[in-house]
Parts: sequence; structure tokens; C-alpha cells
Amino acid sequence: CNITGLSPATTYYARGYAVNSAGVSYSSQMSFTTASGNPNVGYFDYTELMATSATGRSTVTTGGGVPLTGRGVCWSTSPNPTVTGNHTSGGTSTGNLVETLTGLTPNTMYYTRVYATTSYGTYYGSQRSFTTPDGMATISQVSSSWSGDSVLQVTVVVSSDGGYQVTSRGICYNHTGSPTINSTCMTNGTGTGTFTISLPINRTQGTYYIRAFATNTNGTVYGDDNMTLTVTHPYN
Repeated sequence: CNITGLSPATTYYARGYAVNSAGVSYSSQMSFTTASGNPNVGYFDYTELMATSATGRSTVTTGGGVPLTGRGVCWSTSPNPTVTGNHTSGGTSTGNLVETLTGLTPNTMYYTRVYATTSYGTYYGSQRSFTTPDGMATISQVSSSWSGDSVLQVTVVVSSDGGYQVTSRGICYNHTGSPTINSTCMTNGTGTGTFTISLPINRTQGTYYIRAFATNTNGTVYGDDNMTLTVTHPYN
């Protein structure tokens, strides 16, 4: 027999029976409890975090054979986000879930929860949080070598654009320390990656202080203090 129309998470008692002309006989009583019907929902594990977006994965499985009617990820700057706010729509299938959250603000903490909806309601996974990067580019390496007696080859690695296109990159230098883009500068292209600039060194100019820079729409960053070059002409 297939027993239908039962309620989730409910204990039922049942007996088999048989009827003949002598009357009704019953079997021994047995009991069972129906499954809750709640889907099993994981947490949002981000795999790529940018200034204005985050991509991550999770899993959603059904409970008690109740089909999903929706699933995805909720996010908010306040704890315990729900589907009444920002959320993705990841379909109605079970298993792995890969979603991208868009329209985020740089340098901001967000709370996330994966959700799954069935005919019995919406269920949420554990809350996780992350903070978006500030959207600034990253300079990870500055090195130099001499080419001849008076040309310094400065090599720079811009390892990240912070989620925004690097529109200018190069080196700036002066003779007083802590050079900025308001000092004398030499540029080399756009974007991330490695580039090299040839800087002529004048013996009569004394010490050169050299810093790399990279600029995107969020501003200009410089190589940190241990990447500032302090050099003089080799004959000084």
C-alpha cells in the first residue's frame, strides 16, 4: 500500500487488516515518522572576491523527497539576510550551487546565507561574512639593475587591479624622498603585469628616490616602503 497525504515530521501508527465473514483481523501495530521535508543547505564559500562582486559555491540537497522551488544566495550589510532583500536565483535543481553576487561596494562587510525553498517554506544555511577589497591596485614587486654606467632598469610587478582597470602605471622619483605622482614620473602602459622602465641617472644629481605607482578609478597606490629604491650614480 502507498500511504499518501501525510504531514512532514509526524509520527504515524499503522496496522494491516483483513476482513472475511467472521470479522476483521489486525496485524501488530508499527509506527514511523515522516521526514521533515527540510532541504539541507550549505554555506556560501567564496572562491573569487573582487571589489564589487563575489563568486562562490555551496550545496543544496532535498529532505524527504520534497522538490525545490527555488535556491540561491542572499546577501546584505546587516546580519541574517533573507530572500526579501538581495538574492540570486539558482534554479530548482539539487547538488552543487555556484553563484556570483554583483553590485557590491568596495571595502564593505557583507553577510551571506544560502537559501532553498520548497512548498513548506524557505530554509537558510549557516551565515558567513566577507569584506570586499578596497578596489585599489596592488604592486607586489619592484627591482632594479644597471644597464651601462648611467641607466637604471626598474622592473615593477602590478599583481592586481583591485577589480578596476589600471589606467596608468610607472615610476616616480625625486631627490628628497617619498616621491609621488606630483614628482617627476615615467609611465609604461596600462593594466596588470610586469613592466620595465629605463631611468637615466645623472651623476651630478646625487641620490634618487624611486617608487612605482599604479592608478585606477579608485586612486593611485605606491609600492610600500621596502620597495622604494634609493640609488646614486655608480661613479659617485
